[in-house]
Amino acid sequence: ARADWDLVASPKTMEELSRTENEVLCGNLLEYVRGFVNLGPVCDERRHAVDLGRRLIDSSFVAALPDAADRELIGNAIGFGCDAFCTRDWATIVRKRDKLRQIPLRILTPTEWWAHIKPWARLWG
Repeated sequence: ARADWDLVASPKTMEELSRTENEVLCGNLLEYVRGFVNLGPVCDERRHAVDLGRRLIDSSFVAALPDAADRELIGNAIGFGCDAFCTRDWATIVRKRDKLRQIPLRILTPTEWWAHIKPWARLWG
């Protein structure tokens, strides 16, 4: 809260996490992410993010990503106005990020994200 960052997750994020095979990990991930997803009435921002994600599935803008769900997630992040997209998905997102230079957000791994914020982490501890 002190960092004044908004961490967001889309309903598509929840859907993707629900496919985690390890039941304990799946439950933990879903519980963590529920704090980021607006499960109340649909607001304009969420509607826009969900709509943009769906429209980008078939767009050449993110065609470098082989998985439709990944294209939708990137579209959700753009729709929410995110600065960065943090993922551990090396197979289909991270290794393709150099082909996505036109998208208006940075794709980072959790390690890269931590390296970026670590110098300021003590300020919020």
